Amino acid sequence: MDAHSIKKLLNNMFIAGFQGENPSVEIQNAIKDGLGGVIFFSDNIWNRRKFRETVDFLKSLSDDSLILSIDQEGGLVERTINLEDKVDYISPMGIATSNDNSFLRSHYDILSRELLSFGINMNFAPVCDVNTEEKNSVIGIRSFSQNPQTVSDCSGNVIEIFRSNSILSSAKHFPGHGGSCDDSHKGMVVIDLDFDELERTHIAPFKEAIKHGVDAVMVAHAIYPAFDEKNPASLSPVVISYLREKLGFDGVVVSDDMVMGAIAKYYSPEESCIRAIDAGVNMLIFRNYTKNSENLIDFLAKYAVENPEFLEKIKFSNKKIQSLKSKIKEQDVKFDVKKERERVFEISKKTFSVVRNNTHLSVADRVLILRPGRKDIHSYKTDKFLISDLWGLKNSCEIEYSLNPEEEEILSLYKLAEGYDRVVFVSYNAVLFEGQRRLISGLKIDAAVCAGVPYDNKFFDKAPFLGDIFGYKEYGFLNLMDSLIN
Repeated sequence: MDAHSIKKLLNNMFIAGFQGENPSVEIQNAIKDGLGGVIFFSDNIWNRRKFRETVDFLKSLSDDSLILSIDQEGGLVERTINLEDKVDYISPMGIATSNDNSFLRSHYDILSRELLSFGINMNFAPVCDVNTEEKNSVIGIRSFSQNPQTVSDCSGNVIEIFRSNSILSSAKHFPGHGGSCDDSHKGMVVIDLDFDELERTHIAPFKEAIKHGVDAVMVAHAIYPAFDEKNPASLSPVVISYLREKLGFDGVVVSDDMVMGAIAKYYSPEESCIRAIDAGVNMLIFRNYTKNSENLIDFLAKYAVENPEFLEKIKFSNKKIQSLKSKIKEQDVKFDVKKERERVFEISKKTFSVVRNNTHLSVADRVLILRPGRKDIHSYKTDKFLISDLWGLKNSCEIEYSLNPEEEEILSLYKLAEGYDRVVFVSYNAVLFEGQRRLISGLKIDAAVCAGVPYDNKFFDKAPFLGDIFGYKEYGFLNLMDSLIN
């Protein structure tokens, strides 16, 4: 087989993205040359009609079925955040608190039908990570739970709903990213749990996902010494062999984004791709397809010509990819945004928790609301709503604080609070931010709302009112109104 033919097979192993609303020339050419799939991010999606036209255009460039993918988990990770008429979905941890599969299934039915209305056919979900580490900086409310059985049950239901709507599913991040404190987007992560703990807690939901026929499994960019002391899971033959042979997974093994810090800081693109393919990864995600990506595929093709075993891995992966693509079905789905947004809001009424309810606010109270800055929090950064408006508080002051405030800011907020009758504090993952915890400790707080992980509860033992909303969303605050406002 010559390098040109091998290049076509290699292109099929890549899922790539582009920047902005308009597809780059490079990704258009890649699709014409057999690119396996496209992944969309929030900067690609600004207008429903325009985005659907883009998806259809990209599809028209391919001679084969094209995987059109997205990370649409709900809550913290939503790629539709820039739409003016967006639907605000519920975080996995939030939806799991409903303890009712009918709500969960309805929620993901709406989410998957919206994806279909855009022409998308694959979602990198569900998140099968069990968030056992309270200080986890990358998973948190993206996980359904700290409990592996809850994660297993929820994940199985999500996979079934996706399949019923012809959305390909991908369980992530194998063998589990919930036991870490560090973020693999930034650098290498080592999850040093013993093998029994990994199997019993973190791998259990992936077993369930495989039983439910999940289409793909995304492997993590993290090192698990119980498996392999040197290689991250995404580059580890040991980890992927376990996934195939011990768990019996027969679908597509896909990498997390290959430009994440855990990979890009330690390996060249050439080395990381060779090692991933050798390890058994079938598809490689690259956030942005550029001229360098074309050069990378040229390099890999030449390497394959000289290494027959590597070429066999490429051929094997293409068989898996074609089997996956054979499941793609063309859909023509209409999506009533207003109706479905209202349905999600109704579901959200079952997904919050009032932990303590020993006080009420009056709309006439002089209230200081301290809420976390949104600009650094993923899919919440575009929201502009004011809590005071939602709650109808007439004499309130609403101040945004830094996620990890320093001494000067903390002291100024203490001084400000002295001039108000009541203080409402909205936390966001205070378990991760010492400055936020110090700010909390020096305030007399009347009502606390945990908008991130519920583990912040421990910092509000003296607050008369305490609620968890599992996400910094407008509907979460609306859901607290009957419990908190007179």
